[in-house]
Amino acid sequence: MNRDEGRSNDDSPMTGMKVPPGVETHGDYHVVDRGDHETSWGRFTHIEVHRIDDSPTHDWYDLFELKNELFGEDRAALEVYPPAERLVDDTNSYHLWVLEEGATLPFGIHDHDDTNRGTVVPRERPDTDEPDR
Repeated sequence: MNRDEGRSNDDSPMTGMKVPPGVETHGDYHVVDRGDHETSWGRFTHIEVHRIDDSPTHDWYDLFELKNELFGEDRAALEVYPPAERLVDDTNSYHLWVLEEGATLPFGIHDHDDTNRGTVVPRERPDTDEPDR
């Protein structure tokens, strides 16, 4: 995480509660840096993301934008859905593992042969008052 650019530990804008040390506030979310981890795929930074209002809402675009804000648009991140016996779900927290700069995943949505890829144009998210599910 770009540790120098995160917000300070100010009062939470939604609850008025003090944000604990080591936790940054970004929009509707608290973010905890869980450190860097070496793997066979390279180095990952593990972050825990938790909504300030404690709701179980999981908005993919919010986490995508948060990843871009903290690490940059060119970095990839993973969210893991573990086997049932390893599930820990008591805080409505979400975990992202962000690859180091320049690293790529050994799998993806597109064919790995760049000559067969078409141009991908990202869709704009529609502005609505209704949350996406």
